[in-house]
Amino acid sequence: MWSFLAALGSLNATDPDLLSLSSLDEKPLGPTDLAGSSEVAQCEERAGTPVRPSEMAGADEVTQSMRDRQWKEPEKWTLTIRQFSLVVDHCKSLPAYLKIKTEKGFINLYDLNKICVTPWTATTGCCLATMMNKSVGQHAKLMLSHCWGEDLEECQVALEQFYLDYDIGTDTPVWFCVFANYQPHDGAGPSIAEQLAMEPFANVIQSKHLQAEFGGLGMCAVHTTKEDLYDRLWCVHEVDAALAQNIEVRAAMSKQYAQETIRRIRVFVEEGCNEESCLRAAGINVNTCKAKCGWPDDERMLITIVMEMGGFDRLDAVVAAFRRASLPADVLKLVDRLERACHRVKSLVQQKAYGAEAVLEDISQLSAALDSCKGLEQMFQKPPKRLLHCAKEAETVIAQKHLYLRRCAMWDSSNEQLNTIPRRLRFTQMMDSVVKTKTGVHCLGSTVKSGISHQQVLDEIRTLKANVVRACRGTSTKAWRQQLVNMLNLLQEQEDTVESLLAIPNLAERSARWNAEARFYENKLGFIDCRCGEFTVPVGNNFQTPSDLLVVSDYARACRRSIIQAMVEGQVWLGIGRGGTGKTATAAAVSSLLGREPIVLKNSHFASNHSTGRYWELIFEKASAHHPKDVVIVHQAHLLPEQVLRRVVEAAKKAEVQLCLTAPRDLPWGSEFVRQAVGLIPLVAVARLTLAAAGFEAYDFLAKELEKFLKDCKVRLSRQVHYTWGFHFQKSFIKLCANACRREGILGDAKSEVNETARMLLQRCLPRLVEQDRAEFQDLISKYFGVVLQPGSMPSLSSTTFMLKSELAEHHAVVLLPVKEEDEQACLSHLNATAAADGIEMFRVGMAGPSSDLNGGFGGVSDFLFFLACALRSALNAKKSWIVVVCEKLEYQDTTEYFRRIESLMDDDMLLNLPSGERVLLPGEARIILLMKGSVSEEASAAIMAKCCGIIWVDDQRKDW
Repeated sequence: MWSFLAALGSLNATDPDLLSLSSLDEKPLGPTDLAGSSEVAQCEERAGTPVRPSEMAGADEVTQSMRDRQWKEPEKWTLTIRQFSLVVDHCKSLPAYLKIKTEKGFINLYDLNKICVTPWTATTGCCLATMMNKSVGQHAKLMLSHCWGEDLEECQVALEQFYLDYDIGTDTPVWFCVFANYQPHDGAGPSIAEQLAMEPFANVIQSKHLQAEFGGLGMCAVHTTKEDLYDRLWCVHEVDAALAQNIEVRAAMSKQYAQETIRRIRVFVEEGCNEESCLRAAGINVNTCKAKCGWPDDERMLITIVMEMGGFDRLDAVVAAFRRASLPADVLKLVDRLERACHRVKSLVQQKAYGAEAVLEDISQLSAALDSCKGLEQMFQKPPKRLLHCAKEAETVIAQKHLYLRRCAMWDSSNEQLNTIPRRLRFTQMMDSVVKTKTGVHCLGSTVKSGISHQQVLDEIRTLKANVVRACRGTSTKAWRQQLVNMLNLLQEQEDTVESLLAIPNLAERSARWNAEARFYENKLGFIDCRCGEFTVPVGNNFQTPSDLLVVSDYARACRRSIIQAMVEGQVWLGIGRGGTGKTATAAAVSSLLGREPIVLKNSHFASNHSTGRYWELIFEKASAHHPKDVVIVHQAHLLPEQVLRRVVEAAKKAEVQLCLTAPRDLPWGSEFVRQAVGLIPLVAVARLTLAAAGFEAYDFLAKELEKFLKDCKVRLSRQVHYTWGFHFQKSFIKLCANACRREGILGDAKSEVNETARMLLQRCLPRLVEQDRAEFQDLISKYFGVVLQPGSMPSLSSTTFMLKSELAEHHAVVLLPVKEEDEQACLSHLNATAAADGIEMFRVGMAGPSSDLNGGFGGVSDFLFFLACALRSALNAKKSWIVVVCEKLEYQDTTEYFRRIESLMDDDMLLNLPSGERVLLPGEARIILLMKGSVSEEASAAIMAKCCGIIWVDDQRKDW
């Protein structure tokens, strides 16, 4: 496939797929007079040149115009299909051909070039195609893409079937690189570098004669069994480049290749693999970054071009879509039906329905899906294990129908507690009365008395808020406490809204600001609408409990407005912000605010399914089943290949479902998207609401002091790396304070709450500081809380080990602990001792190379994932388990890819995505401890740092954190 180099510019060496090697320093003779005909014939006879095909020009018949053609118009270096067959059939009769075939079993194009093409064209200065056409040069109407290592006869049979299938005539001129390029290195014709400079491949695919509207037939990619077309980087890039030029690319498959593909798919289907795994096993879904070139310079150049064009994920998607479209129709239909049946059963088994009618309808649909599965079993010699597993799950759900109906009744009885709409309606009416009355506009139909003031609204909110805070101090169920937190969040939002309006002296501006808030009204049909600016959207009745405490900041308000705008205008919403800014949580909260279920798709959901259109169809099918329709949120959308993401956008628009995308940076396309920047939530707001939700009376004072204290710590502590006082730290720290206050019975006593907060800060943070910072830290506590505390006797353990001990007591699912090289053994010993004492099973996995004793002496990302998956599976059988991942800098390897692979374990679903498509669950009673040796933490992504709930030490230079 060396011809494609022409589209890329000159290079220093050629691929062994292309030509046999020779020096690139040889100077071409160019068009020149050759020896007389008798001398040429004598030379050929002495060299043992094989007999030429009947229509091929002899060396004595080569004209100056034929030689000149090799120096221009590469798109005319063609021969017809009939001539191609004549040459190949003639070669098959030659003694040298038969000898090699007897020895090897087949002849590839390297052999053909050596024994036939080069001897026939040597000293002539023109290619084999020109010697067949002689004075006639035709524009290529079909480009043949192939491997030099393939079986020539298998290739010929595959092409003949392709011509027959698409009714292509034998007089069609084709471009076949072995015959189109001048192969000898004798100086009689253009050298390799000179032919590359003419850009033959670029000329061919850019020629209008290859396009259908001008009678062209595009490109044919030849698939045979001796060598995989997509193991060669040139080949995959050649197909990609043709598709990018809107050239039609079709596949020619030999009979052996098609049979092997079908066999592999059926075996994997029957053994229970999903569609992604089946297609990967059959070579349909490819991993193009594994494709190789024979020469490092070529490989580096091609990799650079691939990355500039969107990366290998995009290239994988392009090649997979092309190969999938080339599958035999019956195979594709069978796999498609199987995947749909299994997805349907899975979605019905796993979805949550809270109405009795919905449960009955879902179980009815599940019974129908079960019948489809049983019907599919008859199409296989051996029933696929996936069908058997799905059928078992479906039968279990159907048998437990009464349990689902009982759950529905329990949900209906508590549904009123989840609905904060009455409070939102009252607040809207009160503020309308305040704002519109003072600007001379009367509020019609309001149940709120006119003449109410901002202060009266504030007083009502603060009274309610105080009641909720007091209720948070008592012992109650987790569900009721969550409802109190939701109400507290709403009241805080309303208080902030009133205060922000009071800060605007101009009445017209104040009215405009209120108009930009999310306001709630009852419409003529008795349903609720939400108005924001000039946009109005209906509110549904699906008020799910948010999983995270969300502070309604200015960013959150802006997101509300832009998402509602996107809903009204039928556009995609794109939230842009760095890791940890709560883009996805904010979009989900807006969806819940509007009574719509947020369907959040994270990496663990689509990592193995994103290339299949059916996956997205089912998602939007489910979202469009309700009224108003649900909201689909794609987390870290930038990780999806652009081609796939474009397909998702089109599917969302077709289903008329609101699609929200989140990413750390803007996407280079989608100019019609509604874009919104998302920033960090103010630290003081998080602290105030978290403290109030814990039941602290002094929550407002403590929040302000905590903000100043934590900011001052970052400035004044001396060491180069310091503790990150982030969102997770605040929540876990305040939870500790609340538990301590409840034990001592001091919640509601402001002075005692301040003392307890200072004491917990000292206990939690002091052991993690170097000695010279501890006195400074105590001074800061005294300054901001007015409390002078002494740490008492410090443990004899090293600081790092003591940090680990304190962190293990907090029960985080994932703990990140950077340690010095000399502290590693102390930490591991402490972990072993603690696990043994508490009856915890511990598994150790390492990001290690072959020289390490971890992972059995193996290295690489794939081996690391294999051993981590083994540990996760083993943890399923343990009552409690710790998985300790030892992270270290590796020689000749970049650990960034290791960290990227484990990010999905920190999503809500806690799944590890394996390259095979399998997803392994992190058990509920298992914990992951990332032990970071030395400076390896610098290579962890911002997403890892944001999601880890444990100890995080951050380098001051890492501004992206």
